Amino acid sequence: MPEEVVSLKQNHFENSPHSFCTEKQPRMLYLLCLTELFERFGHYVMRGILVLYMSKILLFSNDRSYAIFAGFSALLYLAPFLGGHLADKILGTKRAILVGGILLTLGYGLLAVPGTKYFYDALAIIVAGSGFFIPNMAGIVGQLYEKNDARREGGFSIFYAGINLGALIPPIIIASVIFKFGWHAGFFLASIVVLFGTLIFYFSLRNAPYVGETPELKQNYSKKILQYFLIALGTLLLISFFSELIKKPDLANKIVFTSGACFFVYAFRKSFDFPKTQRDRLFVCFFLTLFSVIFEVLLQQTAMSMTIFVEDNVQRNLNSWVMPTVMFHALNPFFIILCAPLFAKMWLWLDRRNFNPSVPTKFAYGTLLIGAGFVILPFAISQSSTGKIGIIWIVLSYFLQSSGELLVSPVGLSLITEMSPRNMVGLMMGLWYFATAVANSIAGIVSQWTIVAFSVNNPIITAPAYAQTFGMLGVISIIAGVMAFAAIPRLKSMLSVKNEVSERSHAALPSLNLSSS
Repeated sequence: MPEEVVSLKQNHFENSPHSFCTEKQPRMLYLLCLTELFERFGHYVMRGILVLYMSKILLFSNDRSYAIFAGFSALLYLAPFLGGHLADKILGTKRAILVGGILLTLGYGLLAVPGTKYFYDALAIIVAGSGFFIPNMAGIVGQLYEKNDARREGGFSIFYAGINLGALIPPIIIASVIFKFGWHAGFFLASIVVLFGTLIFYFSLRNAPYVGETPELKQNYSKKILQYFLIALGTLLLISFFSELIKKPDLANKIVFTSGACFFVYAFRKSFDFPKTQRDRLFVCFFLTLFSVIFEVLLQQTAMSMTIFVEDNVQRNLNSWVMPTVMFHALNPFFIILCAPLFAKMWLWLDRRNFNPSVPTKFAYGTLLIGAGFVILPFAISQSSTGKIGIIWIVLSYFLQSSGELLVSPVGLSLITEMSPRNMVGLMMGLWYFATAVANSIAGIVSQWTIVAFSVNNPIITAPAYAQTFGMLGVISIIAGVMAFAAIPRLKSMLSVKNEVSERSHAALPSLNLSSS
């Protein structure tokens, strides 16, 4: 539907006698945030326990558990491109989110079935459901606001808070659920919560018929039915294909690497269609996107090798209570929620004094911080005679990683939406998430470096492998950070606006509006 039509209808809706909007933020925003929170709850329940479930219940070897998780995670970042496209062209965001919610409910429910009979199919269904759900939630939140609505940025801040709450709560409660009712109860809880969120979404939007409306297409009813049938058939075929890829992680990695390389080459060649000023900015985006791969490989270790490391090589005793491994996954969202407002205020304080670092500088500092978060682990291991480190070391590691994340992920996304030409923002955003998919595949390979030849879990035997791998990752990240610092003058020059005439006003400002959504 044209944006002007959505805007007029939305304005009419919000000013109607049955208005669903308050003076500050649309009330529907909070229902959408609740839907997103429930979806993230299900995701982080699954993410937090999946590797442990494979190694302890399904009795997969650690290397196979890492490989399956990495291939599955990579596909999670690839599927949204197709789901977002189908929503834009045929389904509309409302239907796409509903389809995604139903598929996610089914996928998590199948994971609760004991054994491996439906295991791979369940993961494939979750990939397909995420493809429909994830790319469209932010879009439907954006439809609550007219252009230049001052409430927009505040609304997305509330939406982001819902995402982080959805990541924070599961690790805190899921250990108790598993202890009392078993591992399968964790997946069943994820399924029920996502179903509840989907129902909230459906019934709340019944009162807002113009939000997430299907695109206006000039076609007859029978053609629409045919399109829906083909989408359903294509989804079933893709689920079958994803299931086979998850069973064969090596094949999945080859597909991810090949498609990622092709995507990067295509975007790079397309950059030459633009004048030098815009092309230089795109080159900076390419550079930082490649650096983000290094960062994400380290960050994704928290769900792979660091999960098993915490299980076997961290002293988790707090007096008479042993802190469950899955609860450590709450540290990252906790530090994000705690530090994000502090970082935002710090940038404003530095900006008023003309000391606000450039984006490349923040990237370099972020890469150094996550490197430091890994370098301290071999040091901690070297101080232990049992192969187990104190809990304070892992908390410090998560804190450094989370601080680095705040300097890389939001900053990088902001730069790409701001500096990319208007008709290339979507492609560059796709490239960023494609890089994350590639990073997940690499992270699975790297995780396997921590496995000793005999596949034992004795901390004295496994500690040296962890120390070597974590130390190497930390050093690589720190070297990358130093290289980024060396490139800062050149990158800042390429981002400079001194020689710009009117190009920025026509290309970058629309991107700035887009970045708020």
